[in-house]
Amino acid sequence: MLRADVVIGAAMSASIAPRRPKLAAASTNDPLTLAEAAFSRADYGAAKLILRAGEPRTAAHRGAFALVEARIARAEDDAEALLAAAERVANDHPDAQGKLEGVALRGVAHRMANRMAAADRDFERVRQRLQREPDVAAGLATYYLAQDAWTRGDFDDSETLLATNLGHGKTPAYDTALLGWCAVKRERFGKAGAYFVESLRLIRASDQPDLRAAASVLHGASIVASETVDLKLAKKLQREFATMEWPASLAIFRFNTITCFRFIALLEGDLERAWVLSRDAVSCAPNTAYAVTGETNAAVASRLLGDERTAMLQLRRASDILRQQRWGAADNEARIALANFAREAASDLPAEARKAMTMYDSLTPRENRTNALNRDRRVLAFELMAQGRVAEVRGNYDAAYDRYRASFDLWLELQYDMRAALVAIDLMRLARDPIYDETLEAVLERAPSAWFAPQASPANELLERITPAETLVLSALLGGKSARAIADDLERSVHTINNHTRKIFQAFGVTSRAAVLARCAELGITPKSLDRIN
Repeated sequence: MLRADVVIGAAMSASIAPRRPKLAAASTNDPLTLAEAAFSRADYGAAKLILRAGEPRTAAHRGAFALVEARIARAEDDAEALLAAAERVANDHPDAQGKLEGVALRGVAHRMANRMAAADRDFERVRQRLQREPDVAAGLATYYLAQDAWTRGDFDDSETLLATNLGHGKTPAYDTALLGWCAVKRERFGKAGAYFVESLRLIRASDQPDLRAAASVLHGASIVASETVDLKLAKKLQREFATMEWPASLAIFRFNTITCFRFIALLEGDLERAWVLSRDAVSCAPNTAYAVTGETNAAVASRLLGDERTAMLQLRRASDILRQQRWGAADNEARIALANFAREAASDLPAEARKAMTMYDSLTPRENRTNALNRDRRVLAFELMAQGRVAEVRGNYDAAYDRYRASFDLWLELQYDMRAALVAIDLMRLARDPIYDETLEAVLERAPSAWFAPQASPANELLERITPAETLVLSALLGGKSARAIADDLERSVHTINNHTRKIFQAFGVTSRAAVLARCAELGITPKSLDRIN
């Protein structure tokens, strides 16, 4: 999962609708107008071609062209191209606001390249101008300043700057979205969801909606919906997703949003849809780390559907991608991909799972503004989940419990209800604690059809009273099979099957097959749910 939500900072500063400079009125065939429109559609290749073909006649025109070039470079995470374009903007743009935006973008470029002192100087110039001339500095320059504060973890400063910006009303959609990301980092998900929904509304109402901004905000809102189990919000977001255009430049946002929707499908108990969404995510994976995550998620969905053969094929595909990849200095997405693969492959591919954790341990996270979430505790929670599963498979149950419990506590602190429930299921295999049942039940109050419902329902207590062999017999009884047919399927005698059936009656407190079937119907016990429990 979240994975993948590690590109937030890069996305939002790239997601700025171009502002028309103070030039003579232009026709719809004007290269600058056409380039701005292509930028808003997130078609950066077309925008660059248009700018190259154009012929800026004056320094003012060159400054206006350079502003679009700078925004494209920021969207493509090209620090050197951004620095060169931002320098031209700061020198040649025809108005004071444009020049100041060039200074702010130059600060962004320096921060991307880890030139911290130079970045601080540029952002300090913006801050001083905001104090002296708020009408000039308010808007995009201050937005970049607020985002820089966000990436440094100074959320108080970021929120103060955004409040000032909103007072001038020049960039409300982007200011509101960044307030949403501040709320996510502060673990205030109710506020975050409200900010994201409002930002989407403002973007949609724009004359020239910025697709990248919409994609980033949709991704943020989908994180909130899936992790806090807000199915009402999820339905709104799925409608937004269906009407969005998804150019290739937005593949990361599309992948991440689909991955969140996959969790929502699991929470709704729609395993088939979860599998389809997992495959959709694989098809748009923007790089190998995302491909590993996609294949691993698809394997989980296949396993929940009872298709172990396909699940193994998908895990092996993920393993093949891992073996061929040279990670180097990997970002959070690669680390989470490795941890998730290790967690899911620990039982079936234990050697590959251990290698994945070895690779994980060797990675040093980049500490720059494009990977601001390295300081986020979610990565540690994923790591602990994977370490717990590997230890459990190796029979080291004390270590497994310790890792699971640390991850569980961390997810609870982060208020990631769905992840906490996921680890609670692992913990229930190793120990009984009321808090695990309470965590699962709290999620089931909002998502009663969630895929883990059988493990948290009253049925769980009953099913713990019967053996695995008796569970197989119960599944067959629910399928309408006779004692003779069950005996043939399980290669046991009819006498043995009848003994199992009597013990099932005793466990359920009934005296007939019809009563068992009625009790199972009441508790939602089905052959499929029994297969998942087995």
